[in-house]
Amino acid sequence: DSIEDVLEKIIKANDKVSETTKRYEEDDQISIVQKIFTGNVPDLKSPGRSLVRQGTLIKLCRKVPKKRYFVLFNDALVYGVIEDESKKRLKVKFHRLIPLTE
Repeated sequence: DSIEDVLEKIIKANDKVSETTKRYEEDDQISIVQKIFTGNVPDLKSPGRSLVRQGTLIKLCRKVPKKRYFVLFNDALVYGVIEDESKKRLKVKFHRLIPLTE
């Protein structure tokens, strides 16, 4: 093997390690989000799913706007009612998972 061939193999191995590390980090983020929700929560881990953004929004309801916690994934939107918003922990009662399909 020439130096160029060895370098190419090292680069490919590095790319694979980076890809695997990124997937583990995404799984960890989804696990943290999973623990925030209470109630009848479906498994939020799904192949290819990644966390995009999360936070509190005002949902416009029929009678009065209501504060809800939303989590946006690349393929789904999850939201629920905030039960505990203390600094130490956030607990949200699961309401709905909406798939984002084409």
